[in-house]
Amino acid sequence: MSTQAVVPAQKAGQASGVVLTIVVTMGGVAIAIASTAAESAGAGVHGLEDALRGVLIAAGVLAVAMSALLVALGRRSRVPTAAAPAHQS
Repeated sequence: MSTQAVVPAQKAGQASGVVLTIVVTMGGVAIAIASTAAESAGAGVHGLEDALRGVLIAAGVLAVAMSALLVALGRRSRVPTAAAPAHQS
């Protein structure tokens, strides 16, 4: 994941840390949701399949929504810079 393209160079380390924290946290949340769905499905094979399908669909929708949000925020935060005047000696 490239945070360097959307943040100033002096904040790249902080941005990378934030992104990594979000990714790891969402992974933990996904594991918790999946294990809860598997437990609640009980012993039935079809119940487990339906529960896992629902979890995967929800995770996919969440991933697409978050990606769109990050792209929108990245585009909004870019400020065009004026060309620096050439130094004349």
